[in-house]
Amino acid sequence: MPIIRRTDRPLGQTCFVAIVLSSLLALQGCQSKDSQNQADSTLDTPQVETAESDTTPAEVVETTPSVEESEETPVAEEPRVEPLLTDWDKPAAAILLTGETHGHLEPCGCSERQSGGLSRRADLAKQLRARGWPVTGFDLGGTVERTRRQSEMKFDVNRDALNTIGYKGLGLGPEDLKLGPEYLFTSFSNSQSRNDFDLPFVSANVTIFGTRDIGTPLSYRVIEVGDVKIGVTGVLGQTYLSEMFPGGENPDPSLIQIDEPTQVLPGVLSQLQDEKPDVMMLLAYAKPDESRALAEAFPEFNLVVTAGGPEDPVGDTEPVGDSLLLRVGTKGKNTAVVGFYPEASEGEKFRFKVIELDRFRFEHAPEIDERFQEYQNLLEAENLVANEPAIPHERGVEYTFVGSEKCAECHDEESAVWEDSHHHKYGFKSLTVEFAQTSDDPSLKDRVRFDRIHDPECICCHTAGWDPQEVLRYESGYVSADQSAHLKGVHCENCHGPASEHVALEESGDASDAEIEAEREKMHITAEWAETNLCIKCHDHENSPDFEFDSYWKQIAH
Repeated sequence: MPIIRRTDRPLGQTCFVAIVLSSLLALQGCQSKDSQNQADSTLDTPQVETAESDTTPAEVVETTPSVEESEETPVAEEPRVEPLLTDWDKPAAAILLTGETHGHLEPCGCSERQSGGLSRRADLAKQLRARGWPVTGFDLGGTVERTRRQSEMKFDVNRDALNTIGYKGLGLGPEDLKLGPEYLFTSFSNSQSRNDFDLPFVSANVTIFGTRDIGTPLSYRVIEVGDVKIGVTGVLGQTYLSEMFPGGENPDPSLIQIDEPTQVLPGVLSQLQDEKPDVMMLLAYAKPDESRALAEAFPEFNLVVTAGGPEDPVGDTEPVGDSLLLRVGTKGKNTAVVGFYPEASEGEKFRFKVIELDRFRFEHAPEIDERFQEYQNLLEAENLVANEPAIPHERGVEYTFVGSEKCAECHDEESAVWEDSHHHKYGFKSLTVEFAQTSDDPSLKDRVRFDRIHDPECICCHTAGWDPQEVLRYESGYVSADQSAHLKGVHCENCHGPASEHVALEESGDASDAEIEAEREKMHITAEWAETNLCIKCHDHENSPDFEFDSYWKQIAH
């Protein structure tokens, strides 16, 4: 059976799993890639070689599955990564740029090859500072994806981590604003009491509670890094208004007011120019066409960072007049770096690179991982698995989950296949540190840090009775190991749906053949239907990049 050993897991949409992916369900995350074309806008095609310098972790030897190999012979994956900006001279300032994280706080997905994460981003900043580079950072926004209590927790974790890394400005995307002005103001107020916190919201055209006098968001900010003065502002583009307000109509401007960017930017630009910054930057949470138009309308900006670009940008800059339009990627998989060289000739003052946060060049930053542990502790303390509102199953409120042991009373042969599967053996156990520490894979012992058994975004694919795509519990779904032990792990009903009505009819003794057959038909699954509608709910292209239906289906067919 092809084996994949997991080394770290996201706090984002997914949770840790160290399992045999050929049969264990996965969660929502990011599509992995072995390597990435990340062309420097001023470089030739980069050479492929192992990372260097004493600030770079040693080469890691990992194993990955291959359906072509024998079941017991994993294939060693060779690291294919570029040296880290070794052909750059020391810049006067190095600016980290990110955005549209969408809840992916850790490397996203269930594959060990997944890239990204705030902890690795912190290590990138450390490596650059170790070279004596002045480093700062700015983020477009788009921190979260949903609007739930867990989203609020993630928002705070992300903001705290960015502050720790040394970011100096955070934009506001539609996802962030959907958390509501009350929450955003509370988050701002709580951070004001911390002497070590210096990461304000920055937006020229977003106003909450009808006033700019409450201290947030800032219309613009000027910071100094090294000997360089950077002026930055941000806008939420008109192209994203429909995500905030259906039809683009704001129902209550007294809570959130979003002005047309072109109306507010002239005044903000004038204020920025009065402070004579060396670099002028616009964080444009807008689609690329709108961001391009803003760069054309306001050529005073040296750099315009746009949202709405590809998940994995190639790292090219797009000249727009005297400005450079930059795409920085999504889901936290990459971090863009701008190097500023004020003494260079015109047109060569900025270098730009999109860096994949791979596992070969970047380690975990302990100070970030500590915050992630606090996040998991908070999930446990608030018991979100049980306390988030549940939904009725689409089959009807009368349909409830009974557990595989009940199924086994009649389906003994099918149950034997299930009991021998990794769905059953490791579906829940794989969320625990204890499981990882008993593994024969040393990388797991070194890198696994948290239990994920209280994280809804992990539980949804590792227990029965959840909608894995929406991360919502069905009313009779798994709540806790104590209250619903019969639903721990991946069960028959993860695929076949709640079986209570099927069981009731089979055991009633007086149900008609037509009623019994109709219910049996609801429980039946064909391979064709499973391939297009079922398995991908957890084994999606982002979490199981090696998932090959025909091969995997054979291992659980019954």
